[in-house]
Amino acid sequence: MPEDAVYVSCEKRSADRILENLISNALKYSDGDLKVSLDTDGKIIFRNSAPGLTPVTVSKLFDKYYTVNEGEGSTGLGFSIARELMEKNSGTIEAALQDSVLIITLSFTVTKV
Repeated sequence: MPEDAVYVSCEKRSADRILENLISNALKYSDGDLKVSLDTDGKIIFRNSAPGLTPVTVSKLFDKYYTVNEGEGSTGLGFSIARELMEKNSGTIEAALQDSVLIITLSFTVTKV
């Protein structure tokens, strides 16, 4: 975490929902090894092991109603809602798979206080 506070532009309710969706998803589907970091450029990065994912499944994570594990009570809406809210708040969300680690990056606009 940065030494100084980082202020980003995002509606509070949207930020709450985005973070809730990502953390909830990580708690449900990761092996409990979630790491979260924040940098001074307004990026929040979530990392957790995801040995069952492939580049193809990762590319579909933000598609509405897409679920990796069918039948586990998932609606497939969490990541798509997070993407919509990030875009509504002039931010971006991206997913990548690197050495069986899922990396979700939220990029917010940094503001001055």
